[in-house]
Amino acid sequence: MSMGGYYPPTQAVLALVLSILGVVACSICTAIPGLILANSALKVTDSMPGHPDAGMAKAAQVVGWIVIGLTLLGIIGYALLFGVLIATESASM
Repeated sequence: MSMGGYYPPTQAVLALVLSILGVVACSICTAIPGLILANSALKVTDSMPGHPDAGMAKAAQVVGWIVIGLTLLGIIGYALLFGVLIATESASM
């Protein structure tokens, strides 16, 4: 428990910003650092019940994983698309 209402600072705000930036523009390039920062913030908040950054750190972690999952699905989709295109090209020759 904290003494006198003092909670150590975390990087939860930056983690959430990076994760949301991954959704909007930068994809996995900012989602992974956001996820790393969210995990370190969660370590701090889990050790101190009632920490005000706990919800923000968890949200950053969830958004980071969603961005990573969507990026991987996009890569798999493009790979399948190119595989189908190559297969139809070789079949039509």
